[in-house]
Amino acid sequence: MAKATTPNLLASYHAFVLARVLRIESVETFLAANTVVAGLFLLLFLIGSSVDESFFLPGDGVGLLEHPAIFSFILMQLVSVRVTVGGIESFSSAVDTETGCLKKTDRESRAAKLVESHIRNFVELKTPVAVALFTLFSVVGFICFAWNSFQNQRPQEFLGFDYWDSIHYPFGYWSTRAYKVYLWIFLGPALVHVWVAIITAFWRVMGKVRDSEEFRLQPFHEDNCGGASGLLTPFTGIIYPVLLAGALGTLSAAAVHREIDATPLIGATLLFLISIGLFLGYCLPLRRAIIESKSRLLATIANRQENLFQKVVDGNMVTMSKAEYELAVLDKGKKALVDLPTWPMLRSMLKFAGVVTGSQYAAFVAKMIAPGFVAKLLSFFIGR
Repeated sequence: MAKATTPNLLASYHAFVLARVLRIESVETFLAANTVVAGLFLLLFLIGSSVDESFFLPGDGVGLLEHPAIFSFILMQLVSVRVTVGGIESFSSAVDTETGCLKKTDRESRAAKLVESHIRNFVELKTPVAVALFTLFSVVGFICFAWNSFQNQRPQEFLGFDYWDSIHYPFGYWSTRAYKVYLWIFLGPALVHVWVAIITAFWRVMGKVRDSEEFRLQPFHEDNCGGASGLLTPFTGIIYPVLLAGALGTLSAAAVHREIDATPLIGATLLFLISIGLFLGYCLPLRRAIIESKSRLLATIANRQENLFQKVVDGNMVTMSKAEYELAVLDKGKKALVDLPTWPMLRSMLKFAGVVTGSQYAAFVAKMIAPGFVAKLLSFFIGR
């Protein structure tokens, strides 16, 4: 996929209407435009908070400069868009060239066209599945927005203290309503929709190469995944940064709430489940291809071993040392194949997701054991 087409693809979403209006072609300009949008919202928050005089609030109130969660949203926007653009680029490159277990054939031009046409049709909502999924993601985003708006109208009832973007501070309230409409109803659903487009495009590519000689595991590849890691890194390059930024957001929520309550725990759980779910969804066709390739190679090795054995029995081998050497090599190859994971990189993904999101659960356990310590720690981070 040509580099200049990625902004054109993403411009199909309303979240990136600026790219469509300005006819942005380059990735660098597209990312710069996203930074400008984030910067304008941040400026709007600062202006609104200045009008409301809510940079710092008296008593238990939380002002803008005491509210890390809103800044984590800005960070999430910048990181998510950047890694999504990079993911499209690296994914297209991974399936279009020789990458570990994918062999170099005339597949390249076919794969490139398949990926580009599939992702384009998906993001332009030209298939019923694409429309249904985007609608679902948008509805979920709207529900999150509606709940947050309702919660911000009754801050004392839900949290027991006031904050700079509650209904009592109108400029802060309405400026964050505008941003969260953009973030949760437009941008978030668009990004998740693109990730699903990449996943389903990968399914189609693997469906084309799975039963051919184009996919062959390399038992001794340095990645310990049979050479499959090159097909996974484009997607993990999206998931890892987004997961990390999202975890910072849930920790920020804990700091604002001044306790590890249901909100950060639910957020951490959803982050973990969604990231693992997307990773497994991406890996499904690769796992099937690995299992089938392992079966073919193991059958080939077994056949070769049997032929060597028969030659030894029949006395047709020139030397026993040659037979022993070939059998030893085949045994090592067989063992390496058997040891290859059918879910490549899953253990690394689980460790990363567990460590990143597990901090909230560790804090919750610490709160149960030593509540005073956790309260002091949260007070330290929010300066109270």
